[in-house]
Amino acid sequence: HFLDLDDNNNNNSRCSILDTPGLREVQLVDALQGLDLVFPDLVELAKNCHFNDCTHTGEPGCAIAAAIDNDDDDDDDDVENTSIVDPERFYQWQKLVAEIAVNTKEIEQGRMEQERKEQNCRRRKKQKVLFNDEQEDGVVPAERNKD
Repeated sequence: HFLDLDDNNNNNSRCSILDTPGLREVQLVDALQGLDLVFPDLVELAKNCHFNDCTHTGEPGCAIAAAIDNDDDDDDDDVENTSIVDPERFYQWQKLVAEIAVNTKEIEQGRMEQERKEQNCRRRKKQKVLFNDEQEDGVVPAERNKD
């Protein structure tokens, strides 16, 4: 079930509710591009970090940490300062990025395990067909080592 609500009294914001009977949870997988659309300000700030592999957890030259510090230091509401980041917003972004990484890794591991099982099954079927063909041709399979 999907319910889409428009709130004309609140800056034309929209709210959607997704009800999934029988499902306990829906996980985000391979959704980094979508996350980039939801948090474009953080993505842009991250591009300005000194290190390309910045984790935004205290590295020197981190643009996001500087923007969060800027928010903490800013007591007056300076609307023109666009490099301010709400720490809670950053926390939510970081949490979603981590969740996507874990879920995507688990799904990929599951796919690899399924492929391994399918390969083993195909190999066993092929061995069984070869064994049956040898028996039909009158070829006796090599005797097993007897101890």
